[in-house]
Amino acid sequence: MNDTKTFLREFNEYWVREDKPAIVETVTDDIRFSMAGGQAVSGKSDFRVFLENMGGDATDMDLDIANIILEGDRAAVNGEIAMTDKDGQRRVYAFCDIYRLEGGKVAELTAYVQEINKDPRD
Repeated sequence: MNDTKTFLREFNEYWVREDKPAIVETVTDDIRFSMAGGQAVSGKSDFRVFLENMGGDATDMDLDIANIILEGDRAAVNGEIAMTDKDGQRRVYAFCDIYRLEGGKVAELTAYVQEINKDPRD
């Protein structure tokens, strides 16, 4: 169980560091990814394209994971991500990611993200 929690913590840290090769390496070939309210992506190739088109203009990113919950091949991770946007504004987002794991990799990920405009450093 601790190995899975460590894996999920590291996976989330890859997103904050925008380490796209590490993210792609830790998902299955048939990954299913979606952000609530957005279009779903299926397959590692399309997922890689999604990552390449993602953001890249945020700096000073901080990750605060509140919970990692495991149940069989399912997991949930929630917390907050703070960042400075391209205009120098500090933005804070609450997130909850729901996972299905397979063979030590992420097979499905649904991400729920909501801006909360509260800087945890205050």
